[in-house]
Order: sequence, then structure tokens, then C-alpha cells
Amino acid sequence: CGYTKRTHLIFSYKGKNVLKKADLPYKQENEGTSHLYRLVLKPDNTVRVEIDEEKVYEGSIKEDWEVLKPKEGGIVHHR
Repeated sequence: CGYTKRTHLIFSYKGKNVLKKADLPYKQENEGTSHLYRLVLKPDNTVRVEIDEEKVYEGSIKEDWEVLKPKEGGIVHHR
């Protein structure tokens, strides 16, 4: 994206744009051609990203985006 030579992956969550913590590979160096980007969002909150049908990322929304607030650290008592 622009001059930073990185591929941004952003989710819109509760009205805010949340950027993926780590960059994806930049696939447009000196090519001047179009590329097919595919994002697959699975029901278990995992994500797969492909560029030109090549997998470049597979992981978890929970681990790689700050979309879910950390749970409060309290002690739970079961009776």
C-alpha cells in the first residue's frame, strides 16, 4: 500500500478499523501487474489469505488482531 511496500489487512470491528499486527508479504515489487487477493474468514475465527492462489497467511483473528478485549483476570469459583 503506497510507498511502505506492505500489504495491509484491516478488519472493521465495532466501528473501528483494526490492522493486523504483522505485515503480509508484499507481492507487487517491480511487476506492474494486477494480483488476486483472497481472504477466507472461517466460522472458528481463523483466517486464510491467498495472493494469486498462493497461501501467504493462515492464523487466528484473536491472536493477530486486537479485536477482542483481554479478559479480566479474576478467580472463578465453581460450586
